[in-house]
Amino acid sequence: MPPPSKKIEVPAWALTFGVPLVSLALGYFIGREHLKYQMLSAFKEVGKEMSKGLNNIPMPPFPSLPNPVADAPLVPDPPTPKISIGKTYDAGKFTVEVTEARVGSVRLRDFQNPSFESASPFLKVTLLFQNKDDRKSLRFRGNQPFSTPYFRIRDDVDNIVQPVNFGMMIKVVGAIENAGNLKPEESLQHLEVFEVPLPKTQKLTLTIDLACFDGEGELQVDIPYENVQEENP
Repeated sequence: MPPPSKKIEVPAWALTFGVPLVSLALGYFIGREHLKYQMLSAFKEVGKEMSKGLNNIPMPPFPSLPNPVADAPLVPDPPTPKISIGKTYDAGKFTVEVTEARVGSVRLRDFQNPSFESASPFLKVTLLFQNKDDRKSLRFRGNQPFSTPYFRIRDDVDNIVQPVNFGMMIKVVGAIENAGNLKPEESLQHLEVFEVPLPKTQKLTLTIDLACFDGEGELQVDIPYENVQEENP
């Protein structure tokens, strides 16, 4: 047989003091939560009012800082100087002149043949450079591969007259070699070769980058096509 169950008796003093204590504890925690809720609500209301007040206060405009780039006056580039064929231009360290322009065969050379004529005619422009310094040599840069040519020609309707490159092994007789020296007070002729301009061309404009002899800027030379001489085949 199972043992008889024991009855749990609650003392009278526990009932007398326990119920009020539990009620007091519940009231305390419920009161704390209610107080916390009220405080949070009050802070939220204060925040809303402060935000409204700040929005209604006019803000002073931010001072505009000076922009040195925008405020600086624009200085236009100096115009490119222009001369006509047969005129001399003083580039500072040296002078340059386009002495003549011809259409005809070009004299060439290679490691086997010191002189032979091109099979086709081309436009040949002869330039004369003179070193003005009595002591310092100038180095000719020439037209480097994959770089902007130092000598460019356009016609009167802006067609590009292409420069001619005969390759690495063939040299133009009369052209200054790359890295050639222009000695003090010395004059040297240089021959530039281009394709024959299109029919009905009236004028050519040769643009010379003066950096070819360590100068600065560019020079334009007007060549009326009537001044271009046709060589007999």
